[in-house]
Amino acid sequence: MPHAGDAAWTDYTLNVEALKTGGSEGFMVYARSAMKAPSCAGTSSGWANSRTAIQQVYCNLGTEIGRPHRATSRRAGGTKITMEVKGRHVRCLLDGKVRQRVRFWRRQRAVGLCVAGRDEKAGEVIIKLVNAMEKAVTARINLRGPARRPAGGPGARAHERQPDDENSLDEPLKVSPRPVPFACKGGRIAHELPPCSVTILRLKCSTAEQ
Repeated sequence: MPHAGDAAWTDYTLNVEALKTGGSEGFMVYARSAMKAPSCAGTSSGWANSRTAIQQVYCNLGTEIGRPHRATSRRAGGTKITMEVKGRHVRCLLDGKVRQRVRFWRRQRAVGLCVAGRDEKAGEVIIKLVNAMEKAVTARINLRGPARRPAGGPGARAHERQPDDENSLDEPLKVSPRPVPFACKGGRIAHELPPCSVTILRLKCSTAEQ
């Protein structure tokens, strides 16, 4: 991805002219991406070339702020994209028309993912938790139904100290799963998720409720 400008800039206007030559998507333009604070991405005609929106990005995960606008990138003539940044305020223009006005969150909201499934053969409920932030957060889970106690062993966690950490020949286990204890009382779990981590919890269902 090409970069331009200076990381010290705070208030500026970014003008880009883009021409769509193929594919199902449109364009993505970043502002404040070199700053330590959460950056902003203004997307022109994403989501299968159907709309444009502004996202606040942190640890490579984006959350939409403001209302999206229906738009389609043209293959002929190109599209002029303008992003005006003034402190926490951002304006996005397409072909000279204002499409969005948004304001950054002053503090980054928690960024994470949670998905749950059931292993019918093992009689277990599996919960996967992702903390994409660079600080620890506490996940509070309320379970209804048969999953009331941890399975026979502890949970597992692959903990990455930095978002760009990866395994290598010198450090083959730098990012690898390891056991982590957790408790489930009355169907409730309060579990601290370390920064940049993936945690998997397994809970046993009673035989009668399988």
